[in-house]
Amino acid sequence: MRRDERKERGGDGRHATDRAQRHDRKREGTEEEEGEEGEHASVKHDFVSFFRRVRSLPRPFAFIAIALPFFYSTVFPFIANAPAYFERNFYHCDGHGQPECTSEKRWLASVIGGIPFYMAMLAPLVGVFIDKLGRRAWIATSCTVINIGSFLVLLLTDVTPVLPMSMLGVTYIILPNVLWTMMPLIVPRRHLGTAEGILSFLQMALVGVVNIIVGNINDNFPTPSHPQRNMILLLLSASSLSFITLLAWLIFDHAGLRVLNRVVGDDFDPAYLQ
Repeated sequence: MRRDERKERGGDGRHATDRAQRHDRKREGTEEEEGEEGEHASVKHDFVSFFRRVRSLPRPFAFIAIALPFFYSTVFPFIANAPAYFERNFYHCDGHGQPECTSEKRWLASVIGGIPFYMAMLAPLVGVFIDKLGRRAWIATSCTVINIGSFLVLLLTDVTPVLPMSMLGVTYIILPNVLWTMMPLIVPRRHLGTAEGILSFLQMALVGVVNIIVGNINDNFPTPSHPQRNMILLLLSASSLSFITLLAWLIFDHAGLRVLNRVVGDDFDPAYLQ
């Protein structure tokens, strides 16, 4: 009898242990499922929060989100192709090994192509000047006119490429300086990081796309009378779109709150959210 009782008690103990282990495994599985659901809910909440932030950005932010990326999409792709453009159109180097195409001329074409980057060293001084002057909308719109002019000079004249590259350099150090510092005037401080992140994404994405298009145009759609003419026309179109956007913004601001031409130091105007 005692042996039977001990066996029964031992069996009951093993059953209890098994039940406890199954309960622990079930609880761990439930906790893992809850953890996964919590992670999914957190990711979903982050996306919802991000899109709410985007929707809460003031409407004038759209003008910068169009004008600045299209401006950059004219500068960087052209600078990348400028040495080859100058070699073919100004120094008669088309890859067939003409006697007049010397290494010095190729080097000179590369140096001229980098003029906007050399001029960028003046950007801090330009920033100080803009902070004191204000009138950012007028300056930005004027820069797009100069940018268009640089491509027209390349397209329609045979003047030394130093002139159009210097014009491009002027816009390169002024217009981004102006547009980036407009952000505190139109975007609340709590949304500045979101706005600048979106702007950086649009800028780099459009530059990448335009680079691909420019490469395809130069490879597959050359113009015998004016090599890479189609590339210049594409960049001229992008620059014109930037000009139209800034001009529309200037008119919009002049007819409304007139905050774009103020001297910075003034904070965001809540009325711009309307």
